[in-house]
Amino acid sequence: MKYIQQNNSKIKILILFIILILLFSFSCAKKLSINQYINLAKTQINQGNYLKAYSNLIKAKSLNPHKAIIWYYLGIIQLRLGNIRGAINNEEIALQFDKNNPKIMIKLGYLYIISGYYHKAYLLAKRLINSNNYKIYGYLILGNIQALKGQISKAKKLFIKAINKNPNNYEAYLDLANLYILTAKYNLAETCYQKAIKLNSDSPYVYLATAYFYVFLKRVSKAEYYFKKAISISKDKNIKLKYEVTLGNFYLRFKKFKKAYTLFHELFDKYKYSKPDIVLKLAFSAINLKDFNLAQKLLNKLNNIIPNSYCVAYLQGLLNLYQGDYIDARYQFNRCQNIVADVNSLYMLSVLKLLTGYEKQSIAKLNQALQLDPTSSNVEWLLSCLYTQNNQPILALTHLIHLIDCPKYAHLAHDLIAINLIMSGQTITATKELRLIRYAYPKDRLLPTLELALLLKKNKRDLLLKKIKKLWQKGTLPLPAVSICRFYPEIFKGLKSPLMSKDSYILYATAACLNAGDVKLADQLIDKALNQDSPSWLFLKASILIKEGKYQQSQILLTELIQKRPNYYIAYDLLGDTYLRDKKYKQAAQSYLQALKYNPDDINALNNRAWCLLHLSRPNALEDARALAEKALDLSPKDPKIMDTLGWIYYKLNMYSAGLELVKRANRLDPNDITIKKHLAVILKDKKSLGTFN
Repeated sequence: MKYIQQNNSKIKILILFIILILLFSFSCAKKLSINQYINLAKTQINQGNYLKAYSNLIKAKSLNPHKAIIWYYLGIIQLRLGNIRGAINNEEIALQFDKNNPKIMIKLGYLYIISGYYHKAYLLAKRLINSNNYKIYGYLILGNIQALKGQISKAKKLFIKAINKNPNNYEAYLDLANLYILTAKYNLAETCYQKAIKLNSDSPYVYLATAYFYVFLKRVSKAEYYFKKAISISKDKNIKLKYEVTLGNFYLRFKKFKKAYTLFHELFDKYKYSKPDIVLKLAFSAINLKDFNLAQKLLNKLNNIIPNSYCVAYLQGLLNLYQGDYIDARYQFNRCQNIVADVNSLYMLSVLKLLTGYEKQSIAKLNQALQLDPTSSNVEWLLSCLYTQNNQPILALTHLIHLIDCPKYAHLAHDLIAINLIMSGQTITATKELRLIRYAYPKDRLLPTLELALLLKKNKRDLLLKKIKKLWQKGTLPLPAVSICRFYPEIFKGLKSPLMSKDSYILYATAACLNAGDVKLADQLIDKALNQDSPSWLFLKASILIKEGKYQQSQILLTELIQKRPNYYIAYDLLGDTYLRDKKYKQAAQSYLQALKYNPDDINALNNRAWCLLHLSRPNALEDARALAEKALDLSPKDPKIMDTLGWIYYKLNMYSAGLELVKRANRLDPNDITIKKHLAVILKDKKSLGTFN
């Protein structure tokens, strides 16, 4: 027994000895030298594995915290991750341990320029110029400082000096190219970019810089080629992904949604939901290509991953807007406002107000957006259009003046300035503006329309008719100019033109005549349209029939229109109006209910449904009517018809004083309305018989 115990103790000692040997050998195998850690980190940085590289550099730092190269690579990692301040801190420490290292000085010099520390960059540049082999980088850093300070000629001399010192340095050509872009010498800039590519055809950065140059020039095919070239030669997987996303953004910017969709779908298949930015851009591409199912699926998943994301809410609102669901769209854009009060969501809320017929509320939202960002060209453009439409030329002109220098809207702004000058009667200034447009934009499609409008304002009837006739017979009369013709209906009657075979011109002319009150001419024109099945034709024809009192025929057309456009609330409004005029209150109430389903703030539907409920014997009809009319009056507090409706409801609910007050106000605002007068007479008669009201 004793022998067995001795053997067991020997076996235990042997096992422990073996374990110690294994642990020692394992630790020896894992332990690397400081240079091995640094080289491994360098390889990992090139592969885009920044976390592993950082971990290895920290291990190297624990072995020797005074080695400059460790801090240099830590700075590069911070720079790749977008932390400029962190990169500067690490590079400054590196320079403390190796004060004459040109690589560190060059990197730190450019970091100082990016951060605006020009004096520090200048001191490093001077040190580089005094060195033997790195003078060129000193000249380049100084040149960039001078360029950023606006000293173009000095910067150019320094860049050329750098090129003369070393004609094979591609960075000097890139810097010189940027300088040529600043001075609008695009041919010379292009030559510099091509030279840089020849000198360093293996650098993805050179191709990317060239691609951005062609994006600036809006040469789309060239830019796309160089983006793809940068991606194809990039070895760092993180940088490659960054370039692929940049290419996708480029596609979105130039509205190449199919290509963006394909690219982001490939990236999504690879990364799934681990890259929310890619998922959002795929959803945006899908919305623009009307792949609503995919967009909704992606946004639902993202909403679970990042529940309070502004971008997800904004895209969901955009998707709802595209699908015609204005209620949910408004909810999502309001969500955006709750997350971050910004211009984009306010702009979209104003567009929704405009689409649902609330121009005043739309203008209020746009003015609110302009307070957040006074430089927003989109907001100023829409505001100026709305002020022009509402015949407020002075307000429109105050916004249009700011858009003259905006490349996106400059051309359109000049057109709208001319229109507002004509509207405000400033014919001399308008004539000068038209001369400017003719000189600057000789192919401006709106120019003939503006010239016709100016002749109309000057009452030069003969000259106007002569010009219209000439354009009409040539078939070059612009579509907006057709609206001017409503002042001279004989043009439509007397002229035969190839233009009249185009439905768009016929429909535009019909709408112009209808707005001018010439129903007979509008009816004659609309019957000439070839496509008598389009939603626009159905809407206009139904409007004409209503004006002619042919309600049953208009109901047939409106029903057909609703089948084609089930979300078009105005069609339900019109249909309700026809039933109301025929005193079919039940059908009218149902039509207005459908209109309110798609637009809860439809004032016409709120008021008229309330009126219909007064004539229907159903439980709580008066209370329901009261709620609808009160909401309508909140939305439009100065509308006499709504005041009359609500006043009459109050009267029916035995709220005599409130009813009398509202109907009196309605009568003051519209003394010629017969219905209001009748209601006032009835209430006053009851007042006499009752003595005093409660």
